[in-house]
Amino acid sequence: NHNLVALLSAGVGIRACGRLLKISPSTVMRRIRQLAAEVKPPPLLMGKTYEVDELVLFIKKKADNSGREFQLQGNQTVARFSVGPRTNKTLRQVLTSLELAAAKKIYTDGLKHYRYLLNRKVHCSKRYANNHVERMHLNYRIHLKRFQRRGLGFSRSKAMLSATLKLYLWG
Repeated sequence: NHNLVALLSAGVGIRACGRLLKISPSTVMRRIRQLAAEVKPPPLLMGKTYEVDELVLFIKKKADNSGREFQLQGNQTVARFSVGPRTNKTLRQVLTSLELAAAKKIYTDGLKHYRYLLNRKVHCSKRYANNHVERMHLNYRIHLKRFQRRGLGFSRSKAMLSATLKLYLWG
């Protein structure tokens, strides 16, 4: 299992993990789900500054336009994420953890959903305000095959995308 997490962290795909570990791809997927169920997100720090941004990716087909990830970043690490369509409900899943952590300041891009969901006192939407999280998204697109634009790698289910992200970020 440690080898599997190391391979996933190196950006190796599921079939390639199976070939390298000499197990079937379905066994790799089952182990990924089992390992991801054991991974817990890091604790949020009280009263800190956070950056929130979304990363557009596709699940199943590009025509569905169903895969978007809302990501919360603080102190150069990903503290929380949620996979789903670009709606207030999906974004709220990430933002409730910020409310509980009493964030000092929350930097976002110009997406209009943030204006309705965040308190004006803590919300800041300046130009270049979330450069750190944007750079992290670029690193993910370079490093993980399933995040590349116009590539052949993609996720077929939200469950596998979430499990792979948990292992990559916190595993």
